[in-house]
Amino acid sequence: MKAYCCKERDGDEYAVIVYGKTRGQAKREGASELDIDFLDANVSRLPWADEYGSINNLPLKVYFENGSAASAEGV
Repeated sequence: MKAYCCKERDGDEYAVIVYGKTRGQAKREGASELDIDFLDANVSRLPWADEYGSINNLPLKVYFENGSAASAEGV
């Protein structure tokens, strides 16, 4: 599974880290978590988080060392 940051295309208030086999799968999951339309969601890769496989396994220390999800990968 690959890690992605998902946020609203024109917004910068909220972002979530989601995992998916494909970009589309991650976008669908992220849009659902943010309660936004699939077409309004934007995802970008977070390769530093891939090894954890789930947001539940992602250590806070690693998250903060790599920046917040909203600022990672230029999202």
